[in-house]
Amino acid sequence: MAMSRLSVIVLCLVLLLLPASADSNVLKNIAPGLVSLDLGDGYEMSFQLPDAQAAYDVEVVGPSVSDILKFTRYEIYVYPIGKDDSIANIFLMIYAEPWINPIPKNTRTEPSGIMGPRVEMPQTIDGTRGFVGYDWPAGDPGTDFSKAMWMFFSYYPNAWEEDGSIKSYIKISGESAATEEYPSSLQVTQSIMDSIHTTGPGI
Repeated sequence: MAMSRLSVIVLCLVLLLLPASADSNVLKNIAPGLVSLDLGDGYEMSFQLPDAQAAYDVEVVGPSVSDILKFTRYEIYVYPIGKDDSIANIFLMIYAEPWINPIPKNTRTEPSGIMGPRVEMPQTIDGTRGFVGYDWPAGDPGTDFSKAMWMFFSYYPNAWEEDGSIKSYIKISGESAATEEYPSSLQVTQSIMDSIHTTGPGI
């Protein structure tokens, strides 16, 4: 079936917005403990991997560049050794223009909807301002963090306040989902958040 003119236009727009492809480097059979990564272009990152897994594979992807959205992105994926599904994802974003960042001033809880409740709270990460959030399954009261199904965090080196907003040129974030196969995924991401340290231009 031939694509409609509108479908072709939408597809072209999507392709324009996607960042250019990037190189990938996989570090295999990494023991639990401190991991130090050279992301390229002067950026380095380190964090602690817990003994939730006997060993890990760590993939570094980037940099990828979007000329349309004006950012450069580095991606880090943490896998159980020999597996294809990541259990923790980390992203370093460098923007060409100041980016407005949502940071809750206090702990806030969104009520249950189709999914369960979400809790977000301010958090100092790597010595700078940020926040951490958790999602629970539908029907869960959202009070026991060990039962959360999703965890995410973000922090913003050298952020500043302007017109009531928190702005920065750099955003570092992480995310993970607890699954039946990998129930310790959030433990891994928690360890990364608690220990992450990033250096490089603008940080």
